[in-house]
Amino acid sequence: MKKKYNDLENKELRELARDRGVKMYEVAEDIGISPYSLSRWLRVPVTTMQSELIRNAIKNIYNEKRPKEM
Repeated sequence: MKKKYNDLENKELRELARDRGVKMYEVAEDIGISPYSLSRWLRVPVTTMQSELIRNAIKNIYNEKRPKEM
């Protein structure tokens, strides 16, 4: 039976945050959950909705942190 989730997704999300200089507690804050809840999410394969929330949070935080071009 084919899995509904991508087992590599969690690792990719962590690497994406690390590569962008985004801390996981910042991601949790942006989503509106506790860092502990985010940690629990990432212990098992995330759902598509959770993945989208995390990716959007990383993108938002990264865009806020990077220097603005004039």
